[in-house]
Amino acid sequence: MDWGFFTLAFCEIQAEVLPRNIAKKYPAKVPAAKLARLAVSKKHQRKGFGKNMMVNALERAMIISRNIGIMGFFVDAKDEKARKYYEQFG
Repeated sequence: MDWGFFTLAFCEIQAEVLPRNIAKKYPAKVPAAKLARLAVSKKHQRKGFGKNMMVNALERAMIISRNIGIMGFFVDAKDEKARKYYEQFG
């Protein structure tokens, strides 16, 4: 498809960066999934493709968590606008 793509990656996070009540349940490093990229072509933006891909990425991360035991899904937003976009998904 030429309207966009996303990439999921596995990562490790330091438990100390998690909220204290969660961090105490885990070892120092915990496996997680990370949304490494999400992009929609300019001509297809604002048509819901990004939302559909984000939901798909979250669904895949949930499947992965049931099968290999990741503890979370993370996104490193490239800027404030991207951060606000991702925050709508929790």
